[in-house]
Amino acid sequence: MMLHLSRSERRRAMLLAGSVWHAAESLISRVNNSELVKVTQELKNTHMEQLGRLHLKHQTECDLLEDMRTYSQKKATLERDYAQSRCTVSHQPSRGNLENRRTPLHIMF
Repeated sequence: MMLHLSRSERRRAMLLAGSVWHAAESLISRVNNSELVKVTQELKNTHMEQLGRLHLKHQTECDLLEDMRTYSQKKATLERDYAQSRCTVSHQPSRGNLENRRTPLHIMF
């Protein structure tokens, strides 16, 4: 989304951004080198912790996806075997007395 600013608003925004930048530069220049090293090391440690957490989350999600894939494959195999068994059973002749079986034709008459 593009903001449409007047010339005076743009000038004010640039001055504000420049003053913020200047304040940051002056703060950095006032910090002695050992403090800067401490802050830098703290940032590196925080960054490494975040990367570690992100890697753990990624690995957990990959493991979950793999488990879901394995589950789906096993479920499909079971369903296929069950359907084949039902098909086999439905095509076998009945072992009971055929005369006592009621078929749709017997029901109609």
